[in-house]
Amino acid sequence: METLAMMFCALRMADGARGVQKVNIIFLNLLQSSQLLMTFMGTLLLINTCFTPLAMAIWGHYLPGYKTFNDANNSVFMIAYSKGDIEILMNINSFWSLIFMLVYYLLPIFILHSAFHMA
Repeated sequence: METLAMMFCALRMADGARGVQKVNIIFLNLLQSSQLLMTFMGTLLLINTCFTPLAMAIWGHYLPGYKTFNDANNSVFMIAYSKGDIEILMNINSFWSLIFMLVYYLLPIFILHSAFHMA
């Protein structure tokens, strides 16, 4: 309960400090950045969720990390985080793995870049 009261007091002080011009500029920049970040994260989640069934179709028969939707979704996120073992994926199915990697790395770069700069 005390934590909630301290958070409320901190928010009230931050809201009251908005009258100062420099604090107001910082506050508005943080607000705009958080809105852009939410757009970025929403688009990233949508793209990863759309690529998950394709990853299941390509590697689901061979690797246990791609058998269920949740496991495949986590594995696709790991590829985005550069922690996926691309050599193993390329050895399983070279053609479709190459297409998946090219589209997965290039498409989000262009879409997310434009989404992050749209405002």
